Amino acid sequence: MLMELRTLKSTPTAAALVLILAGCLPPPPPNGNVNNLVADTQTAAVAACQFEPAASSILQVLAGNHPGLVAASQIAQAICNLVIDRRLTGGGGIGEQPLLLEGVLIEGRDLSQATQ
Repeated sequence: MLMELRTLKSTPTAAALVLILAGCLPPPPPNGNVNNLVADTQTAAVAACQFEPAASSILQVLAGNHPGLVAASQIAQAICNLVIDRRLTGGGGIGEQPLLLEGVLIEGRDLSQATQ
């Protein structure tokens, strides 16, 4: 068993498994690929509201285990709701005040400014 743990300890998969078991990372999504979920969330958010959320913010939202925030489209829509609300209410630029989703600070890039 000790030999197996030493072997596992040297692999990235084992490191991710340890972090998941320790509660530091969210469990993998139903399709099993966190990287795809993060990329899909970013793509959906950019398409919907020209805001690219940071991967770390998406992972923190997933770690919260909120029932309505498990699919890329759900997370992107929730983030875009915050972004659009901020733009419509004139609450300053995206980076001027924190965007909070279920207690998670949403960081990212506002791409709407790049096209103006």
